[in-house]
Amino acid sequence: MRSNSNSDSMVAFIIAVVASFLLMLSSEVDAHSVCEKHHYLSLNRAFVHTFNTQPGVSSPGDTWTWHSKLMDTDTRTTVGEVAGTCISVPAGFWKCDETLIFPEGHIFVHYVHEPSSATSTGGITGGTWKYMQATGQIDVTEPAKRDDPWEVSLDVCLPVDRDEL
Repeated sequence: MRSNSNSDSMVAFIIAVVASFLLMLSSEVDAHSVCEKHHYLSLNRAFVHTFNTQPGVSSPGDTWTWHSKLMDTDTRTTVGEVAGTCISVPAGFWKCDETLIFPEGHIFVHYVHEPSSATSTGGITGGTWKYMQATGQIDVTEPAKRDDPWEVSLDVCLPVDRDEL
């Protein structure tokens, strides 16, 4: 069978161009991101514990859901809300997803909560409006006393040129 070297060369060239373009896009967003730190208190969390098997007996599959106000730790003003869900998994951990709700958009986060650790660290998985294409990290710290506020720290990174994408 005869190979068409012009055709093969053209295909290789197109693959190289596409790969270079994709690499440029991925590094462009990373190289042109602006990151900000934010610290909040999650006040008066209203929790609901749904038992998977028997009421009062914790087991894998149990869920915790909550909602609360978010207060900026610097200005002491309410800046938004947070709503979330954690699901108990067999290893004794909780798989958690939260949505932080601000007037300018929402931030979606995911983390694993280990009950023996006061602080859980996870990732920002995206967002809406101002926070579209958001990345970064979240730290959620459980209070020592039940009625004290939870601490929420965000390192939010947004691509500067996202309007051009």
